[in-house]
Amino acid sequence: MQKSTRINRIIVVVISGIVINFVLASVKLYVGVSSNSIIIFSDAIHNFMDAAGLFIAILGFLLMRKESTSKFPEGYGRVEYLASFLLSLALLGTGIYFMYASIERMFYPYLVTFTWLRFAVIGSTAIFKVLLGLWYKYNNKTLDSGVLKTAQLDSWLDAFITIMTLIGYSLASYGALRLDAIFGIILSVIIIIGGLKLFLENFNAILGKRPTEALTKSINALIAESESIQEISQIRLHDYGVARQIVVITARFNPDLNTSQIEEVVKEITDTAHNTLNIELKVCMDGGYNGKKEAHEEN
Repeated sequence: MQKSTRINRIIVVVISGIVINFVLASVKLYVGVSSNSIIIFSDAIHNFMDAAGLFIAILGFLLMRKESTSKFPEGYGRVEYLASFLLSLALLGTGIYFMYASIERMFYPYLVTFTWLRFAVIGSTAIFKVLLGLWYKYNNKTLDSGVLKTAQLDSWLDAFITIMTLIGYSLASYGALRLDAIFGIILSVIIIIGGLKLFLENFNAILGKRPTEALTKSINALIAESESIQEISQIRLHDYGVARQIVVITARFNPDLNTSQIEEVVKEITDTAHNTLNIELKVCMDGGYNGKKEAHEEN
């Protein structure tokens, strides 16, 4: 799939998510305010944060559509990781706010009014969240986007949160137990844990990670098939986005090979890596030669 086509499809999926989250958030906000329920109100804020995070993601994808420049020769693919990181921050911030509001409600409880109509309306939003998560998952099979993966997990987490919200809301009439606040604290812990997990995952992607064990094994297996290479002393991953990942290996060739033979070996290995592993592979000798002009570039 071409880079521009992939980005355009992701933008369409994300826009649909923004619209759905905004509608669900508006519905929950009305029910939360009218019923005076802290858990429904906080769930509404959570959905608004989802919509805001996805809007930030779209800005990132629009920037990714720009062509490579002399200043940024590897393009803007890593912006997707930044957008995913900001989305995880939005989730984490929602959990912290949720915790604060629930603790406050413990000390200053309010009367929560319950009706079955409100219960049914909030219940329907959970169904929409599950369907939205399935929509993200379906599209992410071909698009492989960290933003869609984060949004998918958040949608399913939000559906679970809404179910817990319904339980707390239905029992909130027992004001002496302050169940509205207790359920709010429980849900905020769930949100914070999920936010921290996504935060660390996206933070590591921004800083840069080592090649996965599966990729390392695949590269070693590929090199093992060549009798012209004795060993690999180093494998480095340069990640410029999903569509731009470069693996640089430092290899020791058989000493009886000449320059022309090394060039042929390198071309065969890099072509095989591109066709079978879908990565751009650069092969360097101890000393920096890889049979191409750009051999001395580590990036």
